[in-house]
Amino acid sequence: MKRPGFSRTAAALWGLALAAAARAQEEKPPEKDLPFDVKVSGFLDVSAHYNANNPAGGTSGLRSYDAKADTFTLGALHAAVELDFGKGASAAVELDAGSDASVNRLDPDGVDEIGFDVQEAWAAYTPAALPFGFKAGKFATLMGIEVIESPDNPTVTRGFLFGLAEPFTHTGFLATWKGGPFDAALGAVNGWDVVSDNNSGKSAVGKLTFAPGDGAGVTVSFLAGPEQEDDNDPIRRTADVTGFVSPCESLRLNLQALWGDDEVEALSSRRVRWRGAGIQPVVTPADAFPIGLRAEWFLDANGARTGIPGGVEVWNVSLAPALRLTENLAVRAEGRFDRATENVFEDDEGGLKDRQVTLSLEVIARF
Repeated sequence: MKRPGFSRTAAALWGLALAAAARAQEEKPPEKDLPFDVKVSGFLDVSAHYNANNPAGGTSGLRSYDAKADTFTLGALHAAVELDFGKGASAAVELDAGSDASVNRLDPDGVDEIGFDVQEAWAAYTPAALPFGFKAGKFATLMGIEVIESPDNPTVTRGFLFGLAEPFTHTGFLATWKGGPFDAALGAVNGWDVVSDNNSGKSAVGKLTFAPGDGAGVTVSFLAGPEQEDDNDPIRRTADVTGFVSPCESLRLNLQALWGDDEVEALSSRRVRWRGAGIQPVVTPADAFPIGLRAEWFLDANGARTGIPGGVEVWNVSLAPALRLTENLAVRAEGRFDRATENVFEDDEGGLKDRQVTLSLEVIARF
């Protein structure tokens, strides 16, 4: 049998505890909001690549992010953090872990490992009251249709132009300008896919974009500067024209043309040259079933970009249907045919032939 005195005492103590908790809650300082807006996003990209040549060395010739043949690949665990400080000030950091990170870093010895790369890290200021601004740090190239993030490309594999003819990233400074349908940038960077400069010179980069509406746009971009180790005299030059047009909601045509040259005495007494062009349509007969295509041509007249003695001319045709299982999960496949004027693609006996066929399967999870 409970004692009445004990029950009254316990009730009184419980009441005092509740009152103390209520007072503490009232006296607790309110939580402060962050002085900036934060957006976090990313994706996981897992793929498999099969080469019908069954190359003895396990490598698909002239490829970049999918060079490893007949294997499953953790392409990228990608995370992006965007910060908006208000009044036109912002910053972003993008991190990659996986085999793509090794390609970003131009690390041929790390393609079998899970590499890590700070793909982008920059701060920018673009005040609303002025057309001018700036961006400083490490950022993606201004050129081309394709990007480092695989899910944002029309096809699973990257083309020859992206992998061989244009840079991936730059580190440096850009002055920016925007007025009406025009968007421009001009700046100085350490160079072509280098964080710390490999010489004492700087490369100039720039772009001019004209986008009159959602249905069309074109960007003209360039790079010019010394890109060779400890040598400021040879100047590499690259110019790119990339555009798109959407004649209807279910079709987008991406187009690119690129020119480049350099001074490489070991290859030619004259300037070495490369050229390329491509078209990458995306057809969307249904929201859950986009189909990416690519037809591309690349001429490396002196072998400066491919390392093929005497140069080579290559083509590729790709078809990549996708299925969006949910808003955040998609699966896509790709069949690709590469052809070259020289025997540059390895076969199962270690010999070389002028063509290769590859099949790829990719799973993409976004967050």
